[in-house]
Amino acid sequence: MSRPVGALLDLTHRGTHARITTYFFRDTVLANGVLEHVLRVAAGEYALKVRMIGTATFDTTLMVRAGFADSALVFLQRGGTRVCY
Repeated sequence: MSRPVGALLDLTHRGTHARITTYFFRDTVLANGVLEHVLRVAAGEYALKVRMIGTATFDTTLMVRAGFADSALVFLQRGGTRVCY
């Protein structure tokens, strides 16, 4: 049985319904064991969903402010391995 090698991030703008879907691969893990991805998006309210097989889906709302660099961290745990966004 093969193990999943990454996670899926969905970001949808609540007003325009513009959607960004990104897949994170385990081979892009940073030295500290964290998966990281920078997205440049317009200000507004977004639906944020992160999914990985074998973990609970993370689903929330995220507000991105104009003129700021906002961050979101999501911690998923499976079998002692931490995956972070």
